[in-house]
Order: sequence, then C-alpha cells, then structure tokens
Amino acid sequence: RNRGDKLDVNAFAKANWEIVKGLSIYGDLQYRFVDYRLSGVNDEDLNEMSLHEQFHFFNPKAGVSYSTKGHNVYATFAMANREPTRKNYTECGPNDQPRHETLYDYEVGYSYSHKIFSIGANLYFMDYDNQLVLTGKLSDTGAALTRNVKNSYRMGVELLAGVQIAKCLRWDTNLTLSRNKILNYTDWVDDWYADWNDPQVIASSGQVEIDYGTTDIAFSPSVLVGSTFSFDLKGFSAVFQTNFVGSQYLDNTMNKASKLPAYCVSNLGLAYCLPLKKVVKDITFRIQMNNLFNAKYVSNGWSYSYFEGGDADGNFTRENQKYEVGYYAQAPFNIHAGFVVRF
Repeated sequence: RNRGDKLDVNAFAKANWEIVKGLSIYGDLQYRFVDYRLSGVNDEDLNEMSLHEQFHFFNPKAGVSYSTKGHNVYATFAMANREPTRKNYTECGPNDQPRHETLYDYEVGYSYSHKIFSIGANLYFMDYDNQLVLTGKLSDTGAALTRNVKNSYRMGVELLAGVQIAKCLRWDTNLTLSRNKILNYTDWVDDWYADWNDPQVIASSGQVEIDYGTTDIAFSPSVLVGSTFSFDLKGFSAVFQTNFVGSQYLDNTMNKASKLPAYCVSNLGLAYCLPLKKVVKDITFRIQMNNLFNAKYVSNGWSYSYFEGGDADGNFTRENQKYEVGYYAQAPFNIHAGFVVRF
C-alpha cells in the first residue's frame, strides 16, 4: 500500500512570424514544475518508502517552414522532459531507481499536395538521455515495467503518398523505416540459485549485472507499412486497410527467444448512411470486419530472463541465460455491426 501526491504547474508561450509570404518561423516555450510525494510500501521489495522529488523542466521548440504552390519544406528542433511515473517508483528494484528522461528531437521534411495526388517525407533523429524503455517484464499485477537507459536514440524516415484514383476512390500509403538503439545496455538479471550467505549476493539482491552492448529498443519494429483504400459514393463508404509490422523484440537483450515475428493484418469497414426526414435526420449502418484473411499473429507479449547459477566455470554469460516468454495471441477473423442515429 502506498500513497502518492503530485502537483503539476506549467506556463506556456507561443509565437509565429511570417517573415515573407510563405516563409514562417515559430517558437514554443514551456516551463513545468512537478512536485512528487510518495509514502508507503514499495511493491517490488515490500520495504517502506518515503519520497519527495521536485522537477523543473524547460521544454523549448522552434522551427521554420516554407510553403508555395502546394510545396512545403520544414525543419524543427524540440526538447522535452518527462518525469518518472508513480509505477516507476513503486515497482523499481534496488538497481533501478528511476530518473527523469530528456529528449532532443530533430526533424526535416517535405510535402507536396495536388488535387490528384500527394507525397511527403519526414526525417527524424530522437536523441534520448535516460530514456524510460520497456523491459519486457511485468509487475505482480501484470503491468508492463520500464527502466532508464542512459544513452539511446530513435532515427528514421517516414514516407507518405496518396492518389485520387477516381472521384469516389482514393489510395493512401505510408512507410516508416527506423533504427531504435540503446548504446552500452546493461541489465540486472535474477540468479535463481544465488548463495544468500554471500555478502555480495545480499548487496546485489541476488542479481547479476550483464553488459549487452548496443541493442534494439524493445517493442520497436524497424519497418512499418500501411495501405488504405477509401471508397465513397452516394451515402455508401468502404475502407480497406492493411498494416504490416516488422519483427521486434520483447526485451532489450536481442535474444532470439524474445523475438516477436512480423505480421500483416487487413481490415474492411463498410457503412451506409440512410437519409431521413423530420425527427430523425439519418441512420448510418456500419459493419467492421477485422483480420479479414484470418491471420494468426501476436502483437505483444512479455519476457523474463534469469540464471540458474553460472556456467561450469561459475561465470554468468548471455549464452547460459534462461528465458520465459509469453505472447498475447490476437483474435482471428471477427465482425462487428452497429448503427448510429442522428436527430
């Protein structure tokens, strides 16, 4: 049992300036003050806890853009800070005391819009200090746990395109290619057969420190693809959507045992709006068909790793690390129907 009190105060200012026609610069400034107080029992080790932390965050953002004849070019820089959540404090172990994270975001992009088609590209680099990343572990109540990693980044390109095939038919697609990395990742792994008569074991709570080097950030696929066909004619509409999600890892160790396979899912939505008069304006009937081709896939899960003592020489290495992995299987083909009445 524990109690938390949080006070959050912020001030915000924003300015835009059009230097010449089509060329604009803008800036955002935000100051946040957070006062955090926690008392009670830590959920992880059941020890008494008493916490009082204060955060002073300055979050600026600035950018420049130029627009002419459907073309738009822009560049932005933003800095953001985020405090640990209540769960970060109450679920942390002795080696995972949470710290606030800071993000430095750099983006440049281009887009063009025509009455028949549109295209766009966005390049981004997100540099993190003490990013709070998912570990793949769950709390005793099933909540996903996070921890700080000192140096990490996300970088990639986002591509967008759309075309008006006919007056009533449009196709939109998007592609994201990214690298999501933790630099010099280390983790504390439980040793199930630890000797609790050893003072070093007691000091480390029976955990072993393992250095994994540079690894992928958990739950961060490097490839995302989307496709949407939209049809609209005389009150009838249909949307056929396909999403592809590349492979990803359930934790930050990049072990094959914790890898989540890529998957592709398609959904179809149908709707018809029946116009009426007087009291009821119209009734819209909707049918949503999900996982149209009955794909068998998992989109989430958890991973827990541990040691059953060291190897033959008493060393703890990645090769003799054990894994328990769980998956959240998604529903096969399913259909939903309903209607909306407007008065």
